[in-house]
Amino acid sequence: MAVLSDILALQWMDGRSVVIFLLVFVLLADYLKHRAPSHFPPGPWSLPLIGDLHRVNSGKIHLQFAQFAEKYGPIFSLRIFGGRVVVVNGYKLMREALVQRGEDYADRPSIPLVEDMGGNKGLVMSNGYQWRQQRRFALHTLRNFGVGKMSLEPSIQTECQYLTEVIAQQHGAPFDPKMAVNKAVSNIICCLVFGKRFEYTEKQHQSVLEDITELMYLEAQAGAQLYNMFPWLMRRLPGPHRRIFSLMRGLESFTEEQVKEHRADYDPSSPRDYIDCFLTEMLKNEDSVSGFDIENLCVCTLDLFAAGTETTTTTLHWGLLFMAYYPHIQSNPPGLTETALPIPMQVIQETQRMGNILPLNVVRMTNRDTTLGKYTIPKGTMVMATLTSVLHDESMWETPHSFNPQHFLDQDSQLRKREAFLPFSAGKRVCLGEQLAKMELYLFFTSLLQRFSFSAPPGEKLSLDFILGSTHCPKPFRLAPSHFPPGPWSLPLIGDLHRVQPDKMHLQFAQFAEKYGPVFSVLILGARVVVVNGYRLSREALVQRGGDYEDRPRLPLTFDAIGNTGLLMSSGFHWKKQRRFALHTLRNFGLGKLSLEPFIQQECQYLVEVFAQQQGVPLNPKMAVTKAVSNIISCLVFGKRFEYTEKQHQSIIEDFDEMLKLQGGMGAMLYNTFPWLVRHFPGPHKKFFTVVDGVVAYMEEQVKEHRVDYDSSLPRDYIDCFLTEMLKNEGTESRFDIENLCICILDLFFAGTVTTTTTLHWGLLFMAYYPHIQKKVQAELDTVVGSSRPPSWSDRDSTPYTNAVIQETQRMANILPVNVVRRTNRDTTLGQYTIPKVETQFKGTVVMATLTSVLHDESMWETPHSFNPQHFLDQDGQPRKREAFLPFSAGKRVCPGEQLAKMELYLFFTSLLQRFSFSAPPGEKLSLDAIFATINCPKPFRLCATPR
Repeated sequence: MAVLSDILALQWMDGRSVVIFLLVFVLLADYLKHRAPSHFPPGPWSLPLIGDLHRVNSGKIHLQFAQFAEKYGPIFSLRIFGGRVVVVNGYKLMREALVQRGEDYADRPSIPLVEDMGGNKGLVMSNGYQWRQQRRFALHTLRNFGVGKMSLEPSIQTECQYLTEVIAQQHGAPFDPKMAVNKAVSNIICCLVFGKRFEYTEKQHQSVLEDITELMYLEAQAGAQLYNMFPWLMRRLPGPHRRIFSLMRGLESFTEEQVKEHRADYDPSSPRDYIDCFLTEMLKNEDSVSGFDIENLCVCTLDLFAAGTETTTTTLHWGLLFMAYYPHIQSNPPGLTETALPIPMQVIQETQRMGNILPLNVVRMTNRDTTLGKYTIPKGTMVMATLTSVLHDESMWETPHSFNPQHFLDQDSQLRKREAFLPFSAGKRVCLGEQLAKMELYLFFTSLLQRFSFSAPPGEKLSLDFILGSTHCPKPFRLAPSHFPPGPWSLPLIGDLHRVQPDKMHLQFAQFAEKYGPVFSVLILGARVVVVNGYRLSREALVQRGGDYEDRPRLPLTFDAIGNTGLLMSSGFHWKKQRRFALHTLRNFGLGKLSLEPFIQQECQYLVEVFAQQQGVPLNPKMAVTKAVSNIISCLVFGKRFEYTEKQHQSIIEDFDEMLKLQGGMGAMLYNTFPWLVRHFPGPHKKFFTVVDGVVAYMEEQVKEHRVDYDSSLPRDYIDCFLTEMLKNEGTESRFDIENLCICILDLFFAGTVTTTTTLHWGLLFMAYYPHIQKKVQAELDTVVGSSRPPSWSDRDSTPYTNAVIQETQRMANILPVNVVRRTNRDTTLGQYTIPKVETQFKGTVVMATLTSVLHDESMWETPHSFNPQHFLDQDGQPRKREAFLPFSAGKRVCPGEQLAKMELYLFFTSLLQRFSFSAPPGEKLSLDAIFATINCPKPFRLCATPR
């Protein structure tokens, strides 16, 4: 009895014996708990307690599973997540498990980390009756809101446009596309679940998306696996699981906030989205076990939001990477036909296959004893039917490990259905958003590839390496969306300002065109400016797509001076209304008609008299010619001409020269680039504003004089007609007001004076520089007109050589080499490029369709850089029309005074050449060098006008 008493008292056991006893007990308990039943799939020998945790690298687990499958067969088992997990590989076995025996594998396991985050709630990880009810309800509700139907397409297309605008704003600069794509995709599910989309600048939305991405990554890392193996221990220790719970609480708070907002204005008769429908269902199912309660609503909403965002985003992310990595597929996809969209479906499907975003699938659990292949799978066993093994199954795919869109094409290049293509899983747990995801992928992909070509940024190399969390994502990368016209590498802040000299801009643009192509971009004026070169592309922009390029940019210097007023720099409805009125009014006063000819002939005689008074003494002809030309537009606008001795008139003409000089200088370029800064400092812009104010004051004075003796029944000129129109449009927003009248007459007076004057100035220089051409003109005039009468417009048809010389003067003078700038008023295209309507300070992309490149286009002119009147004559010496002769520009913004200018040029030019021969003064050498300051003018020169 004493011995028995000692044994029962455990006096024979010391501390060492206790440890050994406990260790043996734990090992025995672990063995009994985790021993494999008979006919269970084989696997590696597991260690006690930790199982196969030491064999698994969470960052490459799907690749390791493939290696285990080679060793143990397509069905094997591992001890991870605190229990034995059966891993299923290959299409045939996966189909057997998830489809043929789908009911047996329909449940989710109880994973400690998931249980501690929410338990049997939501749509993704819940089970049983509650899951079936929630899934059925979600499918029915989302279908009612358009999922799987064409009615949802416009919403996705609109979001596609927002996304393309964001990418277009990069102007070809390298960027990481993930967040932009993430926000766009997220907005689709947001509209269905929350009834609204979020602006891309919304910080809370971005924060939530970042939290989802981090959560997806942490859930699959070693810290999460340890938690699932030893939850009773890890709950009491710090670690990554703490961050997981923190992120989850933040996401739950976000969804709770959305639900709270919905409940504030909830109307069961007008459901707006999934949340409203759920709230209605809650009223019908009070005290029900179907899970219609606030807590489950928040989890279901989060499941839809996260799954509907992360999976499609990741697939698109892979897709953009594949397109940049395989540029030959991006530019010429297999099976592409003339009627196909930019990215055919086979490329998208191959992206899904190789993107392989859920390589392990979402884990399942058997809900009864079942079988798989030759093995027995007991109830409650966790099962992973890996999608990697299906999408890369060597028995099902010709080149399973290569990106090959031909997988989805038959011999006739028609789309081919592949039974092993299961990116959305299969069976009763197949992704409920499959139809939505397919539509999103197609529309986002085609929209992006329709607008842009993606490539690696210069000096950067793309990689197909991945990061594995809950999803299989590419490593961060940057792309350059190169569909915007290329251009030089720009410096921060100043852009390409250091490359451009305002007085040589048109020549530098020609050099850029040789390097970057006929359509290129430069970062000047604080934004990307698209420069268009050559006749064909200029015609495409200004004529064929004229409505897209008809607006003017809001150049800060001009806008601060006159705003959106006048005829030259205004845009939109007001410009169209004013242009139509100006054309109609000026035609009524003879513009483009023979009735105006006597006034021009009379002014020609005044000019001839001024030249005759010089008696052959050298003179600079510019001011005399300017005053004469100015008087023609003065008669139409002010109803009067000015004497050549009129000092105020001469002062205004000199102000015009000063405006052009200041507007075309570096000071103006700096102001347009940094208006927010330069406005506060002294500089040339101050003088520009002073000169403009003085000219506007002069126009106000002319209007004031007209109003004194204005008679609406007897309009004398443009101003009178405008005053009449003001009376008709009182109380409207048509901009028929005094302010706009002053700017309109400034534009007419300025444009009607400077352009024709500069062309005639060049014409006289060319005649003195090329005396043999001058003699041929004079010989033709002597024959047709003689010396007894002045030339008339009707002589034009009988003087083809003279007319050819005038046209060649316009071509070589090239007075507006960079044209007047335009801007896009909508997203459009030009050649192979996309020109977006970007919301810059200019309200659109600034476009310069350079007239230099048209008038000197080597593909359109025989001797583009030489003065050669034969350009405009055929072999018989008769007039020849040239399509690239566009000195007045083209399209909807073509010069409204073109017909007036043509008549003025002919009559002034012929009147002077009839009476005088022009030559360089003795001892002086003429030069064809130009000064470019908005207008391309010859350098100051003197001529001798010798009477004939």
